[in-house]
Amino acid sequence: MATEGLTTTAYLPLVTKYHDPSWVAPFGTETHDYQLLSRATEARMKWIRVNLRWDEVEPTKGSYNWDIYDDRLAKVAEAGLTPIVYIWKNPTSWAATTDCGPLYDNQYLADFLSAAVSRYKDSPYNVKYWEIYNEPDNWRETGTIGCMGSDIPEYVSLLTVAHDTVKALDPEAQILLGGLAMVGSVNLDFLDQVMEEGGGDYFDIVSFHFYAEQINEGYTCFDPPQCTTKGLLGKAAIIRDTLVQHGYDKPLILTETAKRCFPVDSPCSAADLETQADYVPILNVRGMSTDLESIIWFTLEWPGFYHSALLDQSGTPKPAYLAYETLTEELAGARYLRQMDSIETGHADIEGHVFSLRGGTTKKVVLWTSEQTRLMGFPVTYLPSGQLRVVDKYGTERILTDGSDDTGIEDGLVTVAIGPSPIYVEAYP
Repeated sequence: MATEGLTTTAYLPLVTKYHDPSWVAPFGTETHDYQLLSRATEARMKWIRVNLRWDEVEPTKGSYNWDIYDDRLAKVAEAGLTPIVYIWKNPTSWAATTDCGPLYDNQYLADFLSAAVSRYKDSPYNVKYWEIYNEPDNWRETGTIGCMGSDIPEYVSLLTVAHDTVKALDPEAQILLGGLAMVGSVNLDFLDQVMEEGGGDYFDIVSFHFYAEQINEGYTCFDPPQCTTKGLLGKAAIIRDTLVQHGYDKPLILTETAKRCFPVDSPCSAADLETQADYVPILNVRGMSTDLESIIWFTLEWPGFYHSALLDQSGTPKPAYLAYETLTEELAGARYLRQMDSIETGHADIEGHVFSLRGGTTKKVVLWTSEQTRLMGFPVTYLPSGQLRVVDKYGTERILTDGSDDTGIEDGLVTVAIGPSPIYVEAYP
């Protein structure tokens, strides 16, 4: 792709910022094959979302079989991952008409959660995050994964029972609102209606989903009136705005995200695999920019959701997994600072995000463009050694100097070509 436009001048001065050593990186995944957890730890993930099927554990009322989940959660603990356990799939043989809707009696859920929390709240499992159902904003008539969009009072009642039951047994536990889809054939007012119904006191964290194909999806927000926000940041903004309108400020967790491949019955093309790898840093960095507590790539194992998995059918890393390893290596211990503005980048289509490194004494930027390749020059006078370290999404490192850069011109700048595939840039050493 041709390089367009004049070279932009950017600066990487030293910075000082408090660095919190207790901070936990947001990187995580979901899997249904717990033999592959070593792949998650090799990629320096910190979180894992675990689906706990109620109908599997309690097919008959009062009769529990925890064997599968004892094994899974023990493996999660051994891997050093923080589990987010979501409850779904009502037992339709005795508890409800549908596996995703209201129950005959909410005490059924209270009894089940009481047994689950009592079993898993302490060592070796240490489960502290409980998510109540999955995509409940789907309509009753059309939902299969979740279907409480027509039943707001019933969902709030379930949420209340879940909250009170879990907190009574483990005050440290965190309750997640079921992951919101917020797109397609769902109740787009679900969160607002939950809050109107008094649900705000019965969850600690909002869980939501976002896939890369929704990047241009518009979401109407309340303040200012009639504004429209887009993409991942748009979803986060509308959620936070809705919470504020009802007097709440709660953390957000992105419990499903990925770049999928289409059509659904075909494997990813070579071009799709490259784009999927691009979106590993894009989605995670944007998520970090809006202060998400955790960002879960769906899924680790093949095939994922429309071939969104990080591993192929044999468990071998796909390009996206390799990009994930680079992401966590380059941002290990890094804290998000801010997004660069167009004056700094020199082009409206360059997106740049700044991170602090090494206890907050230096910084690194992650850069990409929406389409065209652009040039950005970093003044040698602001580089202690006169060198710039540039790493691509797969971890290939280049050390550039003035005259030995992407222009080959000695002009007081170390110039880098920036394209749609993200790169990591910092002063070297």
